[in-house]
Amino acid sequence: MSPRNRRLLAAGVAAAVVAVVVAASRPGDPPTVSFRVVLGLKDKEPTDWSGHAAVADGEAVGLKGWRFEDTDAVEGTAKWTCKTRNYIVPGDRFPQDLATGKPPPPPQEPWPNGVVLALKGAGPAVTLTLPAGEVKFKADDVPLGQPKTFLDGRVRVERLPATTELRPPAEAKDPAPVQDDYPAFWVRYKTGKQYLAWIAYQSGKDRVLLTERDGPDGAWSDPLEVAGPGDHFRVALAGTHDDTLWVVWSSQRDHNWDLYGRPYKGGKLGDEVRLSDAPGPDIWHRMTTDQRGRAWLVWQGARDGKFAIFARCAEGVRWKPAIQVSDSKADCWNPVVCHDYKEDRVWVAWDSYESKAYNIVVTSLSGGPDPKHGPFQPPGQLTVALQGPVFARAPRERVDDREISWRRRRAGDAWNGNAAASCLLQEEIRGMDLFASWRQRIQEPDGHSELAHLGAKLLAVRAVPGDNRIKRPQ
Repeated sequence: MSPRNRRLLAAGVAAAVVAVVVAASRPGDPPTVSFRVVLGLKDKEPTDWSGHAAVADGEAVGLKGWRFEDTDAVEGTAKWTCKTRNYIVPGDRFPQDLATGKPPPPPQEPWPNGVVLALKGAGPAVTLTLPAGEVKFKADDVPLGQPKTFLDGRVRVERLPATTELRPPAEAKDPAPVQDDYPAFWVRYKTGKQYLAWIAYQSGKDRVLLTERDGPDGAWSDPLEVAGPGDHFRVALAGTHDDTLWVVWSSQRDHNWDLYGRPYKGGKLGDEVRLSDAPGPDIWHRMTTDQRGRAWLVWQGARDGKFAIFARCAEGVRWKPAIQVSDSKADCWNPVVCHDYKEDRVWVAWDSYESKAYNIVVTSLSGGPDPKHGPFQPPGQLTVALQGPVFARAPRERVDDREISWRRRRAGDAWNGNAAASCLLQEEIRGMDLFASWRQRIQEPDGHSELAHLGAKLLAVRAVPGDNRIKRPQ
């Protein structure tokens, strides 16, 4: 190469480096954040909460209703019309029967309404003009998990985690729309790779789909079909120490629901394995990975005329025999499982009808595939005392550095927290049609108040009415 060409090449390389540095130094687009504004928290009667938002040092780029109905509406990105309405008081849906045998009508009270406001800017400041007065807040002053209240507690502002759609919903007039449901999310602790699986329903058949990405900034792969068209229910994920991901689902074949699984490693699916074979249905399964890198599976199975709780663990691609976890003469339902990071132990919790009421029972399994059972924790130490009949759902669990097992469950119309009955996560919940169309959203708030001391992320999977779609952490 001639000296002149070498000089030209060097100049070109230098120019390219300068261009890259300049591009990297340019400020990116300002972030977009969303806030839910809950209105009418202390209303004694239906009240008008129409209003508008003014934004300084930023702009409002989106506005939608939260619990809107009837004449409630939004106008543009900063103005809305809404009011609170009377509905049944949470927890009082079933009043005690009178001596006449006819129950009185359940009491009613106004339920909060609200809006979700999306803002764009480096540090937007918001002023909400409402009939009850002004609400002012800065976006930076309302972090995730730390909502702020205003106007004597009548208004609450809370930051929402960012969510994006994994794939858009089907068109309204699509003759064979896809309905996505029952998402399961898993993060491989060694690499940070993320996996998402779900059940996709279309034209009367279900499929089990799996996708993956390299961390929160990666792109999701095209969905991989784990189980083809059939009658499938729910999917669960867990990894093992040799980087095998197990995908487990329940499938109805020959008029019986059983559990099936497939290993996934290095971008390839292994052969299907049948994990239960009893004549009764095996359903409501969940998974975790223990301290030694084993994958644990728990589920609810029908045996001898009642439901019991079972567990099974896998080391790599080999599954150990199933064991029965519950020891009750009554039905047991809907188990959950979590690992204990300090010991070779997993914790299992479930609903029990042992005392002719819905209660939560917890036990531990220590030592691997042939575990030692821990004591069955008395239900009275784990559940929150509520007046009237309630339906308790088994909790999500975490174990903190003080070896306290934290639980979250839904009881009636309130979310209740740990054994001390601290209601650290509260949200008013409206009753919804069981067969309504659902979409799934995965939200990953950092430092949520319930688990802030764990120094970990709480993964919350929520279903809300609407067109079915999977939403993922951004």
